[in-house]
Amino acid sequence: MSVRSIRPVLVAAAVALLLAAGVLSSGSALDAQAEAGAEILVGTYQPQQVAQAVGFQQRVMQSMVGLQERAQQAQQAGDQQAMQQIQAEAQQIEQQAASELLAEIDAVMPQVAEETGAQIIATGVSYAAPGVATEDVTGTVIAALGGEAAPIDEPGA
Repeated sequence: MSVRSIRPVLVAAAVALLLAAGVLSSGSALDAQAEAGAEILVGTYQPQQVAQAVGFQQRVMQSMVGLQERAQQAQQAGDQQAMQQIQAEAQQIEQQAASELLAEIDAVMPQVAEETGAQIIATGVSYAAPGVATEDVTGTVIAALGGEAAPIDEPGA
């Protein structure tokens, strides 16, 4: 018998021992919370909608006004080295703007959690166990950042 074929047996035996010892329970903590009526609320938000609502693209473009002129001049002069430098600067500006937006989003998360009652806020949830509810808090994030949310089409409306 190989180690590969023994592994499932060993894992099953270890789980059985832990269950018998009371270290593990057959019901999860989330199941116990659900039975007690307690629910975990996970708020989700759409980063692309937040970025659009707070004018992320406009911020980046305003920061690049001078670069656009330089890029045009370098292109007309055929200066490839200058073009590469300008492209690197443009990427750096975009990365900096993205970092700043993420910091702004992080800063408003406690406020968003308080307003919505969410214990966890994430960009998405692939699965939620019983006792875990999800709610889209994108509009609340946008409002906390001072942006204006675009109307969201409700499914089935």
